[in-house]
Amino acid sequence: MSAQTKDQRGDRIRLADLETMIATKLAADRVAADDATRTVIERAGRATVRAGLLVGYTPEKYGTGRWVSPGVVKRVQKALKERYGS
Repeated sequence: MSAQTKDQRGDRIRLADLETMIATKLAADRVAADDATRTVIERAGRATVRAGLLVGYTPEKYGTGRWVSPGVVKRVQKALKERYGS
């Protein structure tokens, strides 16, 4: 079986875009930066990763939350503090 092309997989996003989407969602839900834990962030991005839409992250390997590194947590928390004032 050949690898799927971008058109076959739909629109895929980069990790930075997912982080921005998560920060926006958490801000809309009034989640404070300090409350944006690894678990909260993983839940917010779970569907995207499991659907295979995150570039470079396969659902099989990263669908259980392995994509949420300490750096991801820091960047989402920083975005919440700087952009959304929480």
